[in-house]
Amino acid sequence: MNHDDGRDCICGAKSCIMNSGASGSRNFSSCSAEDFEKLTLNKGGNCLLNIPTPDEAYSAPFCGNKLVDPGEECDCGTPKECELDPCCEGSTCKLKSFAECAYGDCCKDCWFLPGGTLCRGKTNECDVPEYCNGTSQFCQPDVFIQNGYPCQNNKAYCYNGMCQYYDAQCQVIFGSKAKAAPRDCFIDVNSKGDRFGNCGFSGNEYKKCATGNALCGKLQCENVQDMPVFGIVPAIIQTPSGGTKCWGVDFQLGSDVPDPGMVNEGTKCDAGKICRNFQCVNASILNYDCDTQKKCHGHGVCNSNKNCHCENGWAPPNCETKGYGGSVDSGPTYNGK
Repeated sequence: MNHDDGRDCICGAKSCIMNSGASGSRNFSSCSAEDFEKLTLNKGGNCLLNIPTPDEAYSAPFCGNKLVDPGEECDCGTPKECELDPCCEGSTCKLKSFAECAYGDCCKDCWFLPGGTLCRGKTNECDVPEYCNGTSQFCQPDVFIQNGYPCQNNKAYCYNGMCQYYDAQCQVIFGSKAKAAPRDCFIDVNSKGDRFGNCGFSGNEYKKCATGNALCGKLQCENVQDMPVFGIVPAIIQTPSGGTKCWGVDFQLGSDVPDPGMVNEGTKCDAGKICRNFQCVNASILNYDCDTQKKCHGHGVCNSNKNCHCENGWAPPNCETKGYGGSVDSGPTYNGK
């Protein structure tokens, strides 16, 4: 995240965390929220989505550590913190006698939210929503449309819950007016095999892209009017190619962190082909095998578990009878009220 100084930010407190003179601040500003949104949209925050299970916690289990360890139903922390928790007995880390739950997306005021309550909304055209089931404090596991399903008016494919295409990635980095540069930009830049144009590494050296793989190397954009706003300032390069200014970035986040300046995996690089491991390969590698007309009777799509997610008005599992939509994985979409 960048500092708030010199930016038009809404804080909601005397000062916010990313103000350079802040001390003891506990609030993030609207600018910090925008920075974080850009980071997550560009997959910089994927590690935050990998929530560890209790048995993966790397601390000795004890009641009061604010982690729900095996055998505990809740953990509100110190005795003082637990005075403010209406649902959890701080001394035992068990639920109070009247409580069904103490935390979770589907828990409110110590009670399970009704089945059919939306707990994870659809984020884009390749995602599907999930709902509380009425018997658990947790939202249903996150699923999305099966990899390989066409999106963006058949110009792209769904891949891991996102519609991957060049224009969208350029806009995440360079703002809403940016778009993909011409093919020649990708070829000219990515054939160099340097920090700003490559198809990954071969040993410790940058690998030149073959012409057929150039669209799967460093992302090239044009019509750039805004500079990237991320927590780390990337190196930006502008390369002339046939009258076009080709813009690219290099974030240098470390050898174990994917560079957001590379073309996203799953991006459609040619007819019937996608980017995978810096190569433009046949999209059949995604193993998309859903005939929506037969399997979902034309009233739904297949999700990442290969089950039908039905449109509103049709019922799972196969969208053949009238109902309220959703899938066997999404939780009930209707609470009966």
